[in-house]
Amino acid sequence: MEDSRGSREQLIEDTLGLMRGAIGRAMAGIDPGRPKEGFRVLEHFALHYMMHDRKMTQSELANLLGVSPGYVTTLIDRMEGERLVKRIRDRRDRRKIQLRVTLTGHHFHHHLHRQFGVTAMPLFDGWTNEEIATFQRLLRKLAMPPNVTAVPDLLAAPARGTDGTVK
Repeated sequence: MEDSRGSREQLIEDTLGLMRGAIGRAMAGIDPGRPKEGFRVLEHFALHYMMHDRKMTQSELANLLGVSPGYVTTLIDRMEGERLVKRIRDRRDRRKIQLRVTLTGHHFHHHLHRQFGVTAMPLFDGWTNEEIATFQRLLRKLAMPPNVTAVPDLLAAPARGTDGTVK
């Protein structure tokens, strides 16, 4: 008989693999408008986080993404070269550099959200509304630290206008 610790660890590992597969299937259909480079998940997450926190620094972004500060420097260099973000030196503390999403970055982020919405929709074919609501409750439980009662802004879905576009 398998011990409960081994089976729990295997269940969690299998669950994470299934989640990666589902997200990967949805993201595979996204056309980022860059035929040479394709879709970059961390870039999308970085834009999302920076749009929610207008005073974010590179080290804060590295912590949120779970990557090294050096990786974020490379990521921001590339995104700045594509005019998706810009670095702004803090007026009060010139050593501090804040990241801002440009208008081009906002448009790109909204484009990716629309594309992801289209490509992810088929993942829920055959699901009832009750099953989707249950899945949402479980994801909230997974995403939130213990003793937190609301989804943090950084995890919340972006606001949508009356025409369905992401704000």
